Amino acid sequence: MLIKLYTSEKMNNQELYNNAKSTVINHLMNGDKPIVLYGTGGNGKTFLINELSELISEKKYNIIPEVHEKIEKINNSDLIVSLNLSDFDNIDKDSYNLVDMSSIRF
Repeated sequence: MLIKLYTSEKMNNQELYNNAKSTVINHLMNGDKPIVLYGTGGNGKTFLINELSELISEKKYNIIPEVHEKIEKINNSDLIVSLNLSDFDNIDKDSYNLVDMSSIRF
């Protein structure tokens, strides 16, 4: 499932970040698919992971930081951070909860 954060001119960076945070929390609570946070640097991916670290730990998710090579096997309890969705060109995108944070700029 590809989740594209709403990028309205009326939404500021904090609102976009809060939207991403809510989306990730919902995915963590469901635990049905691996979660992939992606976007260029400086948009809050690492900050979000740190902010939700207690919930991530409680839900027993494994954080896989900055993917730089082909991913062969991913478990439902993996939370992946990536700079670029093209890292996942060869995967079935419906098998993952993809959260695009590329519109956020801090």
